[in-house]
Amino acid sequence: MTSDPMTKVKAPASPKLVKPVLSLDECRNVLKAAKSTRNARRDEALILFMLDTGARANEVCTLRAGDVNWSQRLAMVFGKGQKERYVPFSAATMVAMQRYAVKNRSDVSDRFFQNEEGQPLTTSGLLQMCQRIGASAGVELNPHKFRHTFAISYLRSGASVFALQKTLGHSSLDMSLRYSALMTDDLIQDHARHSPVAGLLSRYGN
Repeated sequence: MTSDPMTKVKAPASPKLVKPVLSLDECRNVLKAAKSTRNARRDEALILFMLDTGARANEVCTLRAGDVNWSQRLAMVFGKGQKERYVPFSAATMVAMQRYAVKNRSDVSDRFFQNEEGQPLTTSGLLQMCQRIGASAGVELNPHKFRHTFAISYLRSGASVFALQKTLGHSSLDMSLRYSALMTDDLIQDHARHSPVAGLLSRYGN
């Protein structure tokens, strides 16, 4: 052959998969481990905030104390391209955050989450915290896993992909739809395990 017949054939696209998320039991174990650390109030508040908002690591670390609206339970974060958006959080998360702010947070820096010296918490410091707590809880843990867990839990609770897109700060629906597809796959697998008809026929025969 004088030429390659495959030069005009496009390679198949690799699947864009969403990484695994934390189960309910794993979340409980992680929170339990966080409450036993040297900086327990901060670590508990951090984990609840990440689980409750799906904020990126950099957004969490650059959150300023003045950008937290306690009355409305909203935090203004700066995402990619320094685009600001508001993320809501629950009353339980607010309690943990206020407990940390009153008992442990210093005025050395305006960043809400700080290290033990009162300096801004860095993304590498956040990763190290997650790895320590994950090791204690027996869970592979990193900041982005909280984001994935939030997204799936949010959709399972009945939220729309449009609300998820806005909350996570996605520029398009593409990533939000990936989470939706993953949730659908989970539902199919759960149905295969717990189908009433399959259980009925296996029990009484057909």
